[in-house]
Amino acid sequence: MLQELRDWWEELACRAGLDRLAPGGRRMLVVAGVLVLGLAAWRFGAVGGQSGPTGGSRAAGSGASGPATVSASAPTTEASGTASQTVLTVQVAGEVRRPGVYRIPAGERSIDAVNAAGGLLAAADQAGVNLAAPCTDGEQIIVPAKGAPAPAGTSAAGGAAPGAAASAAKVDLNSATAEQLDALPGIGPATAKKIVDDRTQNGPFHSIDDLQRIPGIGPKKVDSLKDLVTTG
Repeated sequence: MLQELRDWWEELACRAGLDRLAPGGRRMLVVAGVLVLGLAAWRFGAVGGQSGPTGGSRAAGSGASGPATVSASAPTTEASGTASQTVLTVQVAGEVRRPGVYRIPAGERSIDAVNAAGGLLAAADQAGVNLAAPCTDGEQIIVPAKGAPAPAGTSAAGGAAPGAAASAAKVDLNSATAEQLDALPGIGPATAKKIVDDRTQNGPFHSIDDLQRIPGIGPKKVDSLKDLVTTG
């Protein structure tokens, strides 16, 4: 490449009459011309070569726009799915295998809450509660025993009517089973057994404050149970 440029420059110099210069001057002129032409060729190649990466960068940028649109739409779908998953908290008491507080999906009915509590006991009166009623958050579902009177103020849906929920939910300390006592907040299976054993050995409870004779039950717990229990 450089030899071709040199020959071309010497021919051009001859045509311009520069061949009459001294040999040293012609040699310097040829070297200078070759350097100038080589530099021009290098600069032209460098500028022309930039078009490739620039075009590639634009292509990559335009290609990246596709995934950006997809990733932006994904959180919207996930958020909408999370918002639709509502959970209800209900209490199941009475003649069920595992009385207590349960979390169930919204739209479930009383029978679903009863099944979550282990199902009905043999002594349960299915006619005493509406198992087809839709569940609501904070609802207490009481399954009565066969032959037991229906709680006062009970609505057709099986839950307590407004203003009568507290009286309908009260548990008699002197006649409740260990399972019914276990359904009370803060009373576990061991404490429920102690209550039954105490009233058997020491006689009935005459007031709610008598619960303090049970080990592990103090004034604060008695105060939290006043609206939920009775002594008959």
